[in-house]
Amino acid sequence: MLCYIHQNPVKAGLVSNTEDYKWSSYNEYYKTSNIVDTNFALQMFSSDKKEAVAEFGKFHIEITDSRCLDIDEEKKTLSDKEVRDLALDKYNTDLSELQNTVQEIQAGIIKYLKKDREISLRQLSRLTGFTIHRIYKVKV
Repeated sequence: MLCYIHQNPVKAGLVSNTEDYKWSSYNEYYKTSNIVDTNFALQMFSSDKKEAVAEFGKFHIEITDSRCLDIDEEKKTLSDKEVRDLALDKYNTDLSELQNTVQEIQAGIIKYLKKDREISLRQLSRLTGFTIHRIYKVKV
């Protein structure tokens, strides 16, 4: 949601870069925060503030380059049961037990569900118990 809000002025053609929109809270994450409590969002990326700010910036850039926030009429959202069944059928693994498996297997399943099946980070987090940031960091 935060990326959506920060990137709206760019998508609307009001500015070329997210940081150029003066009414956005985006720049508060990089400077001393005067209005916004940035700690909550930054803690999702890292407990180290410097690293969190860097990851925050990378996340915004990656989202900008994709269409993940645009509405796609043809995209069908899968239910939690359908997602669980995909992992069970392809990898013979229950997503609720994914944290107890080898990291390479975890990454393979997450990559498959993120890239090939386009399952949202939020849904994967809910089904696996991993944080959204942990799932986001798995490269597809």
